[in-house]
Amino acid sequence: MSSRALRIAPLVLLLALAFAVGSVSSATAAALTKGAVKKIAAKVVAKQAPALSVAHATSADTALKATTATDALTVGGLSAGQLGVRPIVFTIPKTPYASGSLLNLNGVPAGTYLLSMHGILDTATGSSAECRVRNLTQNDYPLDVQVTAPTGKFPAITGVGYATVNAGDNLTFDCATVGNWTPGYPMHVTFTPVAGVVTGNLTTVKGTAR
Repeated sequence: MSSRALRIAPLVLLLALAFAVGSVSSATAAALTKGAVKKIAAKVVAKQAPALSVAHATSADTALKATTATDALTVGGLSAGQLGVRPIVFTIPKTPYASGSLLNLNGVPAGTYLLSMHGILDTATGSSAECRVRNLTQNDYPLDVQVTAPTGKFPAITGVGYATVNAGDNLTFDCATVGNWTPGYPMHVTFTPVAGVVTGNLTTVKGTAR
């Protein structure tokens, strides 16, 4: 497209806009100059501006809550990185523990979580072990795993659970064994937050009751 055509195109659009809102008539269009069209367009914009204001946008309330450019880049105060799944992982180091020793699980915010734990306990082979996450405040055990190792093997602890944690809840972890125990390698207890839960419908299968 030539440079002359590029200059003419905006004038044509402005003239069409003027016709659309009744600012000029077909009888006078031929006599309009470039300057006259600009004046008419300016009046049209000024006349229509109130109706085009952002104040009429249904989402304007949300936009006005961003006091700075940084705030506008967050959702509910959380950055893009924080909006992803961010599990809370407690690592139990490879050191000896007495049976029943309590370890505090500090810093878990209020929320709903899927829990998991995994580790191999270096203790008496072929013995039993029980490891659990306990909510002392609620007197609840959202995750409790009990195993008996085969002859010549160490107890392997693997399990999943579900918990609702309230603000200020006191959470602990412990393992009960026949003697002292040591993680065969660093053991992990993981709290994975969930955004929401759909309650399942549990029913009894007919003919299976005893």
